[in-house]
Amino acid sequence: MKEIILIAHSFPPYPGIGGRRSAKFAKYLSRLGYTIYAISAKSNHKTISHWHEDVSNNTKIINYQFTSIYPKILTKSNLSFFEKIQYKLSLLYVKILSKGTPYDLSVFLNKKIINQTRKFIEEKKINNIIVSIAPFSTAFYVLKLKEKFKNLNVIIDMRDPWTWGSGYGFTTISKNRMEYETEMEKYVIENCNTLFVPTLEMKNNLQDKYPQKSDNVIVLSHGYDIDEMSCEHIKHNDNTITFYGSLYPSIEKNVEYFSLALKKAKLQFQLNIYSETTKYSEIFNNNNQLNQKVFYKKSLDPKKIFFEIKKSKYILILQPIYAVDFITTKIYEIIFNRVPIVLISKKGILSDFIVENKVGYFFDVTDSKDKLIDFLNGHLPYQYNSTYNIEEYSFENLTKQLEKYLS
Repeated sequence: MKEIILIAHSFPPYPGIGGRRSAKFAKYLSRLGYTIYAISAKSNHKTISHWHEDVSNNTKIINYQFTSIYPKILTKSNLSFFEKIQYKLSLLYVKILSKGTPYDLSVFLNKKIINQTRKFIEEKKINNIIVSIAPFSTAFYVLKLKEKFKNLNVIIDMRDPWTWGSGYGFTTISKNRMEYETEMEKYVIENCNTLFVPTLEMKNNLQDKYPQKSDNVIVLSHGYDIDEMSCEHIKHNDNTITFYGSLYPSIEKNVEYFSLALKKAKLQFQLNIYSETTKYSEIFNNNNQLNQKVFYKKSLDPKKIFFEIKKSKYILILQPIYAVDFITTKIYEIIFNRVPIVLISKKGILSDFIVENKVGYFFDVTDSKDKLIDFLNGHLPYQYNSTYNIEEYSFENLTKQLEKYLS
C-alpha cells in the first residue's frame, strides 16, 4: 500500500516557514501515487501558511490537526510590559510540566500525535512514517513505537540543528534539561531508519557525534518548487535590490554594514524588504534611509514574491553567524530566477558556494565597506553564471530521492 504517515507540527494551514518542506514533500509524494496522512498542530494564528494551496483540495493528502495548549505568548516577540509578565509566567508553567527545552512547541501535543499514529498503524497497516523536526521531542516518542511495531520504517527529516544549535532555547536551558534533550537526540539517531538533513554541516556534526550511525545520515537539501516559478522573461529594474523572508535575530551588524554602504554609494538604489515585521528599521531610520531608500512591505505569497525577485537587480541575503554554513531554500529559489545574490555575512559554506559558482557576490561583514560601495557603484568587475544547473534542487527531484528510502 502506498500510504505514508507524515508528522509535522507546522503543516499547512499552520503558518510559517517550518511547514514548507513537509508540504512540498507531501504534494510531490501524492503525485507519485502516495496517500499522505498528515498529523499536525491546529493553528491558533490569524494568518495561514503561504503553502496551504500545495496540500489543500488534494484527496491524497489527509490532514489530522490537534489543538495544543502550548502558550501562544512564548512564540511572540516585541512584547509589551504586561505581555512580558505573561511570558515569564507561561514559561514557568511550561518548565514545571516539561523536562527538556520549554520552547518545544509539541510538548503538550505528543500524546495526541502518538495515539493517532498508533491508530493508523493498527488500522491501516502503514509502516512508513516521516517525522519533520523541529520541534524535536515528537521524533523520540514516535520511535518508541518501534518497540511494539518492529517493521516500522521511520524517516526523520531534521530541518534544524538539535542540541548543538542556537535556536529553541538550547543556549539558555539548564544542564539537566540539556542532558534530557541529548538523551532524546541520541535515541532518535540510533533508532531511526534514515535521518535526512538539509546541509552538509549538519551531516558532518551528526556523524562526528554518532559515528556508528554515520551511514544513516543523508543530505536531502532544501529546494525550489517549479510550480511557484514563472518562466516569463522580465526585465530587471537596475536600481532595485530586494530582501524577502524572515529578518532573523543577530543580524544587526549585517544590516548596519549594508545600510552604511548604501548610504555612501553614488548610484541610487532602492531596497525593498518583504517581511512579516519591520525589524531593524531603526538602523535605516538612523541613517536617514527609511522611506527614502529603504521600504518595508508586507510579505507576499510565493508566486508574487518571485515576480518581484525577477524584476530586481540584486537579491540581498543577510545571513546570521550561526547559519553561515547553511544553504537555505531561498538560495535555490533565487538562482532559479537568475538574479545575482548579494550576501552579507561571515565566511562559510554558503559564501563559498555563491562565489565558486558565480551566482552572486559575497561581502564579509568584518571587512571594510569600501568593496561593497565599489560594487554598488558598478566599479567591481563581476561575471554572473546564468547557466548554473539548478535542476537537481527541484522538489520534484528531491522527492524522488526521498522515495528511495521508503519500504
